[in-house]
Amino acid sequence: MKTYIALIRGINVGGKVMKMAELRAALENLGWMNVETYIQSGNVIFQSMEGMGLEEKMDQCIQNTFGYSVDLQIFLLEDYVRIIHQRPEHGDDKFWHVTFLKGELKREGWEEVCSVKGPNEEVYLKEGAIFLYCPDGYGITQIHTNFIEKKLGVKGTTRNWKTSTKLKELAGLK
Repeated sequence: MKTYIALIRGINVGGKVMKMAELRAALENLGWMNVETYIQSGNVIFQSMEGMGLEEKMDQCIQNTFGYSVDLQIFLLEDYVRIIHQRPEHGDDKFWHVTFLKGELKREGWEEVCSVKGPNEEVYLKEGAIFLYCPDGYGITQIHTNFIEKKLGVKGTTRNWKTSTKLKELAGLK
């Protein structure tokens, strides 16, 4: 049995309402075990003996249960931890955000991403993620998920550092 972390993008905003209790029940009906959600923004920890096709199964399950498709990413716990451990070790944790990337990105767009960073912001491209330090607030940065997707030609979903580390803890790692 392997542990996975799923990140669902864009739910409980813009009309895509998803109750976490209903999502847990639907995923348990797939045979997934120890399904747990964290807050209402699409964070799921679960265990499964399956390893292939989990994203497609989860998306189909969500379509069947809630009537719409979503962008999502599922990580083997070890891969998720490897990604978040790449974060630079400075600054106040509350100002860090991580955008998990899905697919091959267009490297030529990276300079444009960096060119719009605010005077107090720092941005780092690591394997599978972009780490953004924004002490003036995520709400005012120009380096948000939609901008990253447009410039790098890759899907992504962003979480603040508290959520990113809490998911690791809920999966049983400190």
